[in-house]
Amino acid sequence: MGHVRDDFKAFRVRRKAMMKEKNARRRGYDEEIFLQLPDKTTLDPQVALYFQTCETSYRVLHEPSFWREYQAFWERRSNEESLTPFAAILLYILAITKCLQPNDGNIFVGDSSVDRDTALDYIETCDMWLQRQSRKQTTLTFFQLQCLSLLAKRYNSLKLKQDWTASGDIIRLAIAAGLHRNPSLLSRGRITEFEKEMRRRVWLTIVEMELQGSIDCGLPSSACGLYFDVQPPSNLPDETFAADTTQIPAGRPIEHFTSTSYLIVSLRSMPLRLHLLQLLNNPTTELQYSDVIHYDGQLNAMLTTLPIWTDPRAEIPTVLLKLQLLQFLLILHRPYAEFATANKRFSFSFTACIEATSAIMSLHEQLLGKNILALNHLRNDALRAGIALAQTTYHNCFHASPAECREPPNHKDFIHPVDVGAASKQQRLEGAPELKIPQLPTDSLLSATLCSTAVNLLEKVRQLFENKVMRLGTGYMEYFLLCSAQGIMPGLNQDRGTSIASITNATADDLRSRGRKSLERVTSLCFRVLALQKEPADSLVNSLRQNVTVPSPITPASSHGPSTGPATGAQLYGSSLGGGGLVGDLPTIIPGTGAMASALNEGKDLGVGDGAFDDLDMQVDLSGWTFPDFWNFDMGSAV
Repeated sequence: MGHVRDDFKAFRVRRKAMMKEKNARRRGYDEEIFLQLPDKTTLDPQVALYFQTCETSYRVLHEPSFWREYQAFWERRSNEESLTPFAAILLYILAITKCLQPNDGNIFVGDSSVDRDTALDYIETCDMWLQRQSRKQTTLTFFQLQCLSLLAKRYNSLKLKQDWTASGDIIRLAIAAGLHRNPSLLSRGRITEFEKEMRRRVWLTIVEMELQGSIDCGLPSSACGLYFDVQPPSNLPDETFAADTTQIPAGRPIEHFTSTSYLIVSLRSMPLRLHLLQLLNNPTTELQYSDVIHYDGQLNAMLTTLPIWTDPRAEIPTVLLKLQLLQFLLILHRPYAEFATANKRFSFSFTACIEATSAIMSLHEQLLGKNILALNHLRNDALRAGIALAQTTYHNCFHASPAECREPPNHKDFIHPVDVGAASKQQRLEGAPELKIPQLPTDSLLSATLCSTAVNLLEKVRQLFENKVMRLGTGYMEYFLLCSAQGIMPGLNQDRGTSIASITNATADDLRSRGRKSLERVTSLCFRVLALQKEPADSLVNSLRQNVTVPSPITPASSHGPSTGPATGAQLYGSSLGGGGLVGDLPTIIPGTGAMASALNEGKDLGVGDGAFDDLDMQVDLSGWTFPDFWNFDMGSAV
């Protein structure tokens, strides 16, 4: 595990250095945009996919106007300066849609998928060009490009550490340009009706993206306390107005779905969401439980009043409207749900967390069942739900008396950190508190049932997040956290008749088996990524096969004595992984990369089940060389 972690980190550093070198050669010239742009046959399905997914919720472009300009662009294809903004829009669209569909032939360059790496190259090229454009006269096209740039990064999970500042910069530019004010009050007679309508759409799109970015980062939103009097956009299909329209038609009832309906409905809950964001991000807020119940009622009331659309295009916006309200239920109730066993009053919060998480998972599974990956890539619902479930379940399994509800539990009383620098296992354990793992509550059937449900939901969360990792090639640390969270969950086969006093600690074997299972999940995913590497000219797979030997089935080494069988996990890695810890108890069989590569060539499935690859296990002799040796190939061809 230590090698996997260090080598993935080293490869990422190397990859970033190569990207930095590539960016140093960029100048942001128009020619660079046109050189990256593929042919029309490649772009046609990607542009259609963009309008079927992104433009049904966040509104950036006017579809009929876009298609007219799109046709004209290919008819007079040239490197004219006037065509560059539209060419940049096309390149951003291509970056947005690069990973929005399942790819059975998905391959990786290091830790990142090739599709995501290609999207990053498109984004860097357009961003460099966009930075060279003047900000003195910010046109509608300028803001459309800014929105597409932010969406492209979010859909591919790129530059997330810069997301809050980037979205804040866009909303400030919009405020400076007056997008937050009623367009009828600005520049009378100089703004067409078409531009007024598009400004309303783009403004609300910018605010929604900035608001969600603030929630994900846990930071204040620039829209909190901001006065804006721009009217909501009209609930109209794009076909009902054009650039030469002198009067916008009357909007249709909200029950009639159009591509702008999401923004109109979402605006209704925006004041509450902004208020909750400001409230929850303030460390000095003294939120009473009665306030939590009050806001719970408001959020659920808005959930029940959401319109029901039958239009097939409404699937993504309908799910998005629900997710942005359900996430606040999790944030509100989690601190109180942790004490449900100790204080029966908070059982409602535990139930609310389970229901909210179950609803979130069902919504995402509904989309994934139809091969719609957009919202799983765009949002962090899986990670938020998984951490909330783990924290809530863990604390409720240790609250045995009502007195413990007065203060949050001291984690050091239950989990003793492993001192990896100790000379021996005996020295580490002498004088240390007994190691404990959670057990289902025995004095409350409701709490035990909720904990069991949470454990089952956590497995769904892990699988959902694994889909994101394997498509994009990012989120490995978050996946490790989710696997670790599963490792400290209570077992579901506990005897209900056993008293909690008799289950005071877990044996070393229990702890080792839990750690082994969590590590298997992580390493199995990492080996899948390794097996799906893009083959260079010298054939990475052939190199792997030369270092792989096929063993006969073996049994993992016993924890009660030295192994007489094949090498241990530490020996396979050629080190002691820091000289301490439960090294000798790692699985003796590491998922074989050569076996997975062979299975791929034979068309076999590499789906990860509940542990390592049962049919593909191979013992790999890694002594004398490390994982970077796998990756000494030319990454320049990956983009």
